[in-house]
Amino acid sequence: MSDFGGGEKPTAHNAAEGGAAPKSGDGGKQTYGVARNANEFRDITSNGEKITAVASSTFVSTVVIQEINAPAMCQIVFELDTNWTDDDYKQFAAGSRLEIPDKLVQDKQLPPMYVSGLTLDGTTGSSMQSTLTVTAFDKMHFLRFGEYSKSFVNQSDQDIFEWIVESVGMNFSTIGYMSKLAYPFFLSDNETRYDLLLKVCRQEYYECIVKMKGEHETLVVNSREYRNSALDPPLFYNYDIEAINLDMRVPTLGETVTIRGYDFLNGKPLSTTDSDNTELSEMKGAQKAFEASEPFGDSPVTLKRPDIGSENSLVNIAVGQRERFQDTFIEGTVTLRQINLEACPGVNVDLRGINSRFDGLYHVVKSTHRIDRNRNFTILNVTRSGM
Repeated sequence: MSDFGGGEKPTAHNAAEGGAAPKSGDGGKQTYGVARNANEFRDITSNGEKITAVASSTFVSTVVIQEINAPAMCQIVFELDTNWTDDDYKQFAAGSRLEIPDKLVQDKQLPPMYVSGLTLDGTTGSSMQSTLTVTAFDKMHFLRFGEYSKSFVNQSDQDIFEWIVESVGMNFSTIGYMSKLAYPFFLSDNETRYDLLLKVCRQEYYECIVKMKGEHETLVVNSREYRNSALDPPLFYNYDIEAINLDMRVPTLGETVTIRGYDFLNGKPLSTTDSDNTELSEMKGAQKAFEASEPFGDSPVTLKRPDIGSENSLVNIAVGQRERFQDTFIEGTVTLRQINLEACPGVNVDLRGINSRFDGLYHVVKSTHRIDRNRNFTILNVTRSGM
């Protein structure tokens, strides 16, 4: 699994070509958000128009990967033949806006994605075959272009987020609590807008993902205060779930988090510590992550933030960092028998029918939806802070 902030970057060609795809299941009953008609993933539009009949007829597979704090990626594979013309290629020119119809849920779960790469694979001889892989990303990818320096004076997290998204024509929305405290001074020094986005998300443990709100591409930022609720209905092992792999690992850092800053206006050091557990810490489990680590001793962490001169801001950062350390108490993957678009990053799913230790709420941090000529399925990367 990737580091917080999206360190693992899927590359062109590898996901859409299959890789370690799970074995086929028996196609159990489908639940909420399921793309019952796989042809929807083939009815792709480019710049508002259906892709050409030639491209549609040579469709091989579609993979859509969504991940917390990372641009969503779509890879579409076509089998090339002599019928392909310039017009068939031009519809996948760099910057073309690709959309996958989503008729089975009220709001669009998949944002538009923009073509950023093409990969041609070909072999000669008796098994001569050529494929074209089209790689596209959502608008968060636009934030990776260019480096900027900007100072924010007496501005809050929301002010910074709004500046970031306005620069690429996105809207901004929040779920849960977001600090309204203003930083006396916050500097973004010669970095991409995406790096700045990750910096703000990491320090107070926000999560962001691009979604459609009406007709507008919107950066949705979650604070994870809602982790005691989950999508309905639950997902049942050996019914909705084809395969599962979950690892419980006690946290080695973060039982107590101390953040040290400096008040330049008054010339004095600042320090704050967080060690509180709340009902959110166990996600309705019987044991919190740091309770499991007690036999191994204390696990304090001290982080230095000399650029932060507000004690209240340090408190929020300490709370966010402690949550980050405990939230990978349990992590792993869940393979669903069918496509489930509502089980997207940022939501919780209720897994049942596993056993008394591992049943419960899990937070989705990454989803991989795959459609090909043989079957369709969703793989979820999940985490949990208690059991």
